[in-house]
Amino acid sequence: MSKWYLFSVCAIGCAADLMGQSNAGARLCALGGSGVSVRDEWSLISNPAGLAAIRKAVLLVSSESILTDPVLSTQAAAILVPVKSYTTGIHIRSYGFAGYKEQRAGLAVGKRFGPKLLIGANFNYHQVAVTGYGTASAWSADWGVQYVLNKRYVFGAQVSNPARNSYVRELSSGIPVKIGFGGSCFFSDKVLVTSALQKTLDGETEWCYGLEYTPARWFALRGGVTTGSVHYSGGAGFQYRQFKIDTAAIIRSDLGNSSQISISYEF
Repeated sequence: MSKWYLFSVCAIGCAADLMGQSNAGARLCALGGSGVSVRDEWSLISNPAGLAAIRKAVLLVSSESILTDPVLSTQAAAILVPVKSYTTGIHIRSYGFAGYKEQRAGLAVGKRFGPKLLIGANFNYHQVAVTGYGTASAWSADWGVQYVLNKRYVFGAQVSNPARNSYVRELSSGIPVKIGFGGSCFFSDKVLVTSALQKTLDGETEWCYGLEYTPARWFALRGGVTTGSVHYSGGAGFQYRQFKIDTAAIIRSDLGNSSQISISYEF
């Protein structure tokens, strides 16, 4: 296998991770990526344990693009189906540009163990394609848990790719190993505060904070901040019957500013 191919997968794949590897929905992105303890439809990316709180079938789509370079974009789609104490999700995600394309497909499962304990797993198939060098693929798994202390406090923990799988054996490339811990607090029916500590193996440790204010059932305002590769985020959410639209704007110090929109339909 070409050394240049290995280098391409490693270098470009790491940059892809900075922008698009999570794409955990516009709501969680607007909250600064502090979704480890948040129960949301896009928990199948941030912490699969949160899926267990979803009680109705949901169809999801999301798109993110860098404002200074619209060619760089991420699209994602998922469908969630609850059955008894389980919620299963199937998701796909695509990131890239003309010379580089990264795709991921996966199956996520969350289970409720009573009213307080939620546990989940997410199994992913990854593929990257670099023009002129071919493709590479790999498997990974994510695991998560959430504990509902009471009506106000929820705590969560999540680990991504603990087996340290990579696209190629020669290099540990493209699929980061991450661990995260977080907590959220409902100060009232209208105010949610979230926080998370996330560590990437051989990389940065980040603190993430988010605030959500819901003045009406159909409308929410959000903001967040992430340390490390510092970025600020904000957004809004709208709901009309079974439809929800979430938006986010992210100001990054590394890859530039980006915008994101997510749409969901609840059956």
